[in-house]
Amino acid sequence: GGNLTKPTRGGDKRGAKKSQFKFFYSATQWQPGQLQREFKEGRWVAAACSKELILYPNSYWEKPLWKIVMEVMGGKFSLMCRELCDDL
Repeated sequence: GGNLTKPTRGGDKRGAKKSQFKFFYSATQWQPGQLQREFKEGRWVAAACSKELILYPNSYWEKPLWKIVMEVMGGKFSLMCRELCDDL
């Protein structure tokens, strides 16, 4: 739960700004072991990103963030992204 019009309780008292919050909605659930299998099969790619990168507003990016991250990772990841997305 939570209130989308206000940050978490006490957020305003600590001087938090609206730009410091990003809300995610929706959910995906996996059966036990399913996500691990999908990683092994190459269906997912783990990438280390700074919190600043993740918290930029979506409107900041000219394309979906996952595509940008794959390009920056380079090599096989950039090629994989290009194969999956012909708009790059």
